[in-house]
Amino acid sequence: MNDQETLNNVYIKVQGTLKLVNVLSYLALNTTSTIMVYSGGDIAATVDYLQYIFIGNTTIFSSGDVVGPKMAGGSAGSSFSSFSPMPVKFIGFTLTLQTGHDVLVQWSTAEEVNARMFEIEKSVNGTDWKTMGSVAAAGNSKDLKNYSYSDRGAGNATLYYRIKETDIDGHLTYTPIMSVKTGTGTEGIKIASVDGKILIQFAQQVKGTVNVSLVGMGGQVMSQQILSNPVGQVVLASNLKGHFVVAVSNDSDVQTANQIIL
Repeated sequence: MNDQETLNNVYIKVQGTLKLVNVLSYLALNTTSTIMVYSGGDIAATVDYLQYIFIGNTTIFSSGDVVGPKMAGGSAGSSFSSFSPMPVKFIGFTLTLQTGHDVLVQWSTAEEVNARMFEIEKSVNGTDWKTMGSVAAAGNSKDLKNYSYSDRGAGNATLYYRIKETDIDGHLTYTPIMSVKTGTGTEGIKIASVDGKILIQFAQQVKGTVNVSLVGMGGQVMSQQILSNPVGQVVLASNLKGHFVVAVSNDSDVQTANQIIL
């Protein structure tokens, strides 16, 4: 970083080295911003007390090095403090009824740290849980990862599912609980945004091609993607920010839209 920069309402991840180079260079953030220095990352000054990072009116860095994992801003306040990264950041978890008694369980992660495996747990009452199967985790990743498991012959009832992640050290992370009522048909198409990505759930397979359009609030089409025979959870990345309408359609019986914030 060579100059003076002011940013508002940002979430900064430092996973390499953020170095202040020029004399009197600074990074000024407002009080609703957060800066995260992950393990293996650091913030370094080349001239002590002549290079700064501010949050609001507070100087949080002016000399030496900040070595991760450390964070400042947001709930951490206006000074760097240690934090423990969550082993897995879940961004999607959906259930899809494939037939009357088969359930497709899908989930996605945006980040994994020392993750070992995922276990798919099912309950008929939301209290007592049984492990149905397991899927190996990526381990360490900062990329989008998609996972799935098919529960064959799940039964004719309202069923509850959750995903349990176990990391290398034995620590556990759970998704929220989701439910599905089997043997009753499908629930159509659901559209949502999660962690800056577009999440679409197709409750049943759509034959042929489906067009997904991202439309600005002024009516302009910002991007389009074509899906082939989609079923279950589909996660689409976008580098756009703001309010949009996601329109999902084909040439026959599919036509739905929903407003999202990216």
